[in-house]
Amino acid sequence: MEDVEASGKTVDEAIAKALQQLGLERSQVDVEIISEGRSGLFGLGGENARILVKPLGGEAAEQVAVESSTIQMAVDFLRHLLELMDVDADVTARAPETPGDGLGRASAVLDVTGDDLGILIGRRGSTLAALQ
Repeated sequence: MEDVEASGKTVDEAIAKALQQLGLERSQVDVEIISEGRSGLFGLGGENARILVKPLGGEAAEQVAVESSTIQMAVDFLRHLLELMDVDADVTARAPETPGDGLGRASAVLDVTGDDLGILIGRRGSTLAALQ
């Protein structure tokens, strides 16, 4: 596959366009930011964000496969831990999307969903802090 250059109002929008064009997921590509763009003053003089997306291949693709198995192990571990805690919840993994998710630092975010998860948070967040 070839590298794809894309642009959009934001870097995230440009990445989404390039991924759609390539038919790949975020974990399967390397993203290089050419220009983060700017909004301009009153909408005048603005510039779109520009990125270059390179599909991973060879050794990099192997690293993604290793990461995927590690992420799946983490999901399985958390599910088992929640079962032992008698918490009825579902665990899913996704790529980090924001700096608060660990974008650039973490390879995955584990989301826990379910009813009445207050027990998982604990008093003043102590159970959640210990779990993390």
